[in-house]
Amino acid sequence: MKKSLFFSACAALLLSACGSHQASHFESHHKSHQAMLMANRTAPNPLSVYLSIADGKQIVVSQEPIYFPKNLKKVVVTWYAPENSNYTFGADGIVILDKGDEFVDCRPSVDGKSFSCLNMHNKRGNYKYTIKLNGTPAIDPLDPIIANG
Repeated sequence: MKKSLFFSACAALLLSACGSHQASHFESHHKSHQAMLMANRTAPNPLSVYLSIADGKQIVVSQEPIYFPKNLKKVVVTWYAPENSNYTFGADGIVILDKGDEFVDCRPSVDGKSFSCLNMHNKRGNYKYTIKLNGTPAIDPLDPIIANG
């Protein structure tokens, strides 16, 4: 009986040591993976905004909000319709509300696959805008934000 109890105790001790080694190995691997991802991550480019369609019915924007640091002035921002799709921008593809003179020369490309505006960025603020895509199946508009920092 004493031998059986001794071996059971040794087995439990051995198994618990393995478990903590596996947990610490997992945590170490997870931390190094996170560090690698952060090192390879780049800041979003507010000049190029890519659209996709989720679940066949929802516009998704690659950046929300689109943030322009205060040093980016008089730059063109371009939205791109989803690749390999029949969706295009019409003349009202991007409508920026209460834009004043901040966003000018807004228009779709000739093929309608992109839409550009010149962001003067003379003042800070958040600007709500509407994205409308033409195509089949019909997609509801989306109202994201542009932030001039």
